[in-house]
Amino acid sequence: MAEERRTGNPTEEELRQLPRWAIVVFAARCAQRVRPLVERGWPDIDRVYSQALDRAITLTLATAADPASVSLEDLRAAFNAANAPTIPAPPAAKPPRAAP
Repeated sequence: MAEERRTGNPTEEELRQLPRWAIVVFAARCAQRVRPLVERGWPDIDRVYSQALDRAITLTLATAADPASVSLEDLRAAFNAANAPTIPAPPAAKPPRAAP
């Protein structure tokens, strides 16, 4: 009998059972999946910041696949770009409209 496959988010306990690099890949894939929401919720995001997010995701996945494939300088540059103090906050969400 085939094992039933569960859908949905993993529990905290399930994540704790994973090796560290599996958790890193899981986090990067989560970031990839929500990445389009950044563009939708922040349509005027500066391209520099958008590219910094993409680069951080790409380097994270590359490092998890083969740690020697990414230089420390690349990781530092991606970290600094993604954590730049000059990144403006996204616009405040508009409150939902009341039903007529």
